[in-house]
Amino acid sequence: MNAQVDAYIKQARASGQTDEQIKKALLQSGWKQEQVNDAFGIPNPQSGVTPPPPPPAQGQTAQSFDPEALTKNPKFMTTVKTFAIYIPILMVVNFVVAIITSGLKYGFYEGIFGVAALIMAIIYGVISGAISGVVFYFIYNPVRDFVKRTPFLAKYIHNMFTLMWVPSLVGSVIGGVFGLLGLLSLGAMTVGVLGSYGIASMSGAFFGVIISFVVNIVIYYFYAKTISKKLEPLYPW
Repeated sequence: MNAQVDAYIKQARASGQTDEQIKKALLQSGWKQEQVNDAFGIPNPQSGVTPPPPPPAQGQTAQSFDPEALTKNPKFMTTVKTFAIYIPILMVVNFVVAIITSGLKYGFYEGIFGVAALIMAIIYGVISGAISGVVFYFIYNPVRDFVKRTPFLAKYIHNMFTLMWVPSLVGSVIGGVFGLLGLLSLGAMTVGVLGSYGIASMSGAFFGVIISFVVNIVIYYFYAKTISKKLEPLYPW
């Protein structure tokens, strides 16, 4: 039995799923009936045949360019809806945090919770979320296979959650560090020109950036974890 399938079955059973639900999820994700039977100890008509490795990504894309078929595909629709729900929430929270932690936003949005800007954030979030769900559906298997074939990545990326979270975290930390260094340089020049007033001004901006960065990292952590938990049965690693 494939060790990854074995681990997935144990995890799914522990979460309360029935064997039929687990079998259905495996079949929908591209595993063959013979492989599923082998995982559950069910004899296959052709005994003695070793199950092949997971099917390549091409099997997933055979249905990719039929819009009508996609709308009837529960895996595809669940993926798109999940992203379309949670990305707007993430964007709205980020928007509110940005307003609270940055004094420059008050004038631009004409109020702490500029209604028009919030509505646009929600609309844009739904659109970008739907697009993200479509993209994720098509690139997941190729990316997963690439990660598995790359020793360095396979060592640190173990499932859908780390695939979503770790690269984003690393990129955010690098971007945040450079942003803070730039802000410190600007602050040094401001203090040199404005003295104590510059210290007070740049201190507020500096702590605002730090607070916003930390809050957004925490928010994205729970966002990625929630999406992963909802889609994990459809995308066994």
